[in-house]
Amino acid sequence: MIKHLVRILFSVLLLGYVGLKIDWQTMAAVFKGLNIGWYLLSTIIALSSAVFMAAKYHLLIRGTSLSLTVTRLLVIQYISRFYALLLPTALGPEAVRWYKVTRDKKGKSFFLAATAYERMLFLLTLLCCGMIPLLLSRNNPAILDLRDRLWPIAAVCGVALAAGIFYLLNGAIHRVVFSFLKKWLRTKKGGRLDLVLDNMVLKDRSMKLLIRLVFFTLCWQLFFIARIYFLFHSMGLSFDIIEAAWMGSLVMLLQVLPVSFAGLGIREGAYAYLFALYGLPAEQGVVIGLLFFTQMLSFAVIGSVLTFFEK
Repeated sequence: MIKHLVRILFSVLLLGYVGLKIDWQTMAAVFKGLNIGWYLLSTIIALSSAVFMAAKYHLLIRGTSLSLTVTRLLVIQYISRFYALLLPTALGPEAVRWYKVTRDKKGKSFFLAATAYERMLFLLTLLCCGMIPLLLSRNNPAILDLRDRLWPIAAVCGVALAAGIFYLLNGAIHRVVFSFLKKWLRTKKGGRLDLVLDNMVLKDRSMKLLIRLVFFTLCWQLFFIARIYFLFHSMGLSFDIIEAAWMGSLVMLLQVLPVSFAGLGIREGAYAYLFALYGLPAEQGVVIGLLFFTQMLSFAVIGSVLTFFEK
């Protein structure tokens, strides 16, 4: 409860700080000039990308006691966005999905491992799609300076994520680590914690599954970049697809930090900062963040309707 209150306070403080720094008349003018057609196209692309997330989880749990259809997983994806709207971005949707998929079933520990596998692969792809396009930025000194400051952090995070994926895929290392944990925690043979650790493993560590997961992750990423690009286009911004890729991906990574609800404040402040590096009004960056949030609300609306009709 205290953690939730802290996150609410942090989001409010961030939004309050941003609100004090911007010109509200400029923001009103930006909203007034919004191209609704491009915004709706961006929103449709965002809503459509959920199918790739459902397809990934279908592959991960196929052939297990948790196996569900892509359609059912798509419904759960939207419902998770509804319940998680006011939860930390990195944890909320996954917690709701875990509950919906494993409710009254065995395999709860396995699904934790599967979720960790998918999330690390997702974050590594997002990191690559943020940093690699940033290498192509060569004319703006402020952007070059940002790139030089981000690369050491990105390298450390990339290595950590790759190591986590390798660990989950390597059965021998996994057994050694869990054997050590059992001794360190002094788990009782056949006890609850012992069983949790024994079952927190992937059912399929094959390269075939990894390739399929990478494919659907890249499909989601392409849709995400298109979503950001058309969102920029709806405001008449001249950013190209490369700039949309690295800005959207890096801001999305910031939203993963579990310090605010639905990324509020962090997202708006990050876009305001990046836009300022290009010599654009910070107000335009704040508007982009808010428009992104309205798309999250679209997910939540669909999820609320599906929740109402869910048996």
